Amino acid sequence: IDLAVVADVDHNAVALNYAQVKANKEVNMLPLWFDVTQPSPAIGWVNLERESILNRLSAWGPEAVLALAVIHHMTLSANIPFADSAQFFARLSPLLVIEFPKRDDSWVDSLLQRKREFINHFDHYHQENFEKAFEEHFKILEKVNIPGSDRILYLMHSRQ
Repeated sequence: IDLAVVADVDHNAVALNYAQVKANKEVNMLPLWFDVTQPSPAIGWVNLERESILNRLSAWGPEAVLALAVIHHMTLSANIPFADSAQFFARLSPLLVIEFPKRDDSWVDSLLQRKREFINHFDHYHQENFEKAFEEHFKILEKVNIPGSDRILYLMHSRQ
């Protein structure tokens, strides 16, 4: 891979990654602060000076997207349906490596507990529903249980 854009919503993680990239004089990694649930829009005069982050990333044409520790936040914190997430990732790259935390995962449980009386609105958060939604846009090439966790790592290829 010629260039990797490493994006995270955690400012500290991005700052640490940037410091490591600078210290190691790496030229093929670009740390970027980016919230997938609220992507930067087009800005400037009549929104033409700078394209949206999604258009810029799509135009760059990355070979693959690695989405770790993100789908449960998109689904449970930002209320984004699996189908919309699948469409989003398919727009970015033909290859997707994505981590799916199962319902028994401690982070998933924590996010669900915050929903209190609305927890039943998230009954759809299950592996089967995730796979069904993503198979509309991707072919699942491989899935591996991550040892010592309640998470699954998927390798998918876009159907587009």
